[in-house]
Amino acid sequence: MGAVLNKGYRKQIHKDDDLIWICQCAETCREAEIEVSKSQLRATALEVDFNENGETLVVVTFRAKRFTFKLVPGKVVSMENSWKKIFRNLKDRYSCTFVVGSPHPDAIISIVTNYLQFLFNIPQITAVRFQDPTRDIRELCTPLSSCLFYVPKLFINKPKVSTDEMNFVRDNFLNLQEILIDTDVPEGFESWILGHRKVTIFSKMKLGCMDLSWSRCSQLEIWSNSITAKDINRFISIWMDQGVTFRNYQFICVTHVLQYPRQLQSVVFNDFVGDKNDIIDGIDRRSWDPRTRRRYFPLQSSIGLIKFDCKDGLDVIYPRGELFREIGTIWFGAERNSCVFMVHPKDPVKTYQWHWDLPHNFFGRKINNEKDRKKCLKSSLVDSTLALNQ
Repeated sequence: MGAVLNKGYRKQIHKDDDLIWICQCAETCREAEIEVSKSQLRATALEVDFNENGETLVVVTFRAKRFTFKLVPGKVVSMENSWKKIFRNLKDRYSCTFVVGSPHPDAIISIVTNYLQFLFNIPQITAVRFQDPTRDIRELCTPLSSCLFYVPKLFINKPKVSTDEMNFVRDNFLNLQEILIDTDVPEGFESWILGHRKVTIFSKMKLGCMDLSWSRCSQLEIWSNSITAKDINRFISIWMDQGVTFRNYQFICVTHVLQYPRQLQSVVFNDFVGDKNDIIDGIDRRSWDPRTRRRYFPLQSSIGLIKFDCKDGLDVIYPRGELFREIGTIWFGAERNSCVFMVHPKDPVKTYQWHWDLPHNFFGRKINNEKDRKKCLKSSLVDSTLALNQ
């Protein structure tokens, strides 16, 4: 191959989807490594997995394929003399063993991730997954692997996690946006978990109505019987009425008004306890109106992209009597105790249309005819509304 990559190898690197082969080309010398980096190849994700049986894996997604690097510590050497060697798995073209000689075994993660980030223009480690039941999270994340503390996604799939481990995670992983919990979490961490943008829960956490109402989640998935139908009912009622309820106590409860999240997009309840009728009991709802919103709601869930047909759901609104409002849909699964609550993006034109379907406008005066209707709206909004109806 020579000291640097020849023209044929350069062309093949741009076209080939075999990330392990590209890494083997880069490891021949420092000049080849720089050439691969300048090729502007881009991987979409880099994940560190602490797998069972003491394995530490680095998984890179490149051109819609996942490549696994099993990290193995080599001979202990100084940082200046550290070295790397890749051995492909002959039975699986998507996996290999990455042997690294370094000053300390804990430094291997930083060496490998920095190397792959440099080669494939990855801005940061995208996720960390803890799955090994025999290894303590505090022992895996050391100062030599501090790069793990800045990840946006965290997955805990261990059968059990201790209070000390959860305290360690809470104090050190400060940039988290997404959390997946599939373990028995000690009590007292529910509010911290629900304080992140996207949360998926597979374990039996004790959750109630107020835990959901005061969460900071935009997307929440609960895949266990951790919550009852009556709690879901109260949660949706609070979502519908919180603007009206807090308005009368704006001077007393101003801190609560600021804390209540308005970024909610969806909540998925699977295997909830109770009957579906308990969820909609006492809730002001109506069937889908094509003039108010789109029929399908796309949701990027933990199991993939799902498009929910909201024509089969029930619509609710927040807040009552206001000019600008949000529309939510309650959707039920057919085969199991599953319910999805979706909040549609704000659209002033379409929410005006819903507004005029009500018997009174927001000034309290009853609308009698089309002439009065046009007087209360700006001309641009009237034109948009009429066009929507055509």
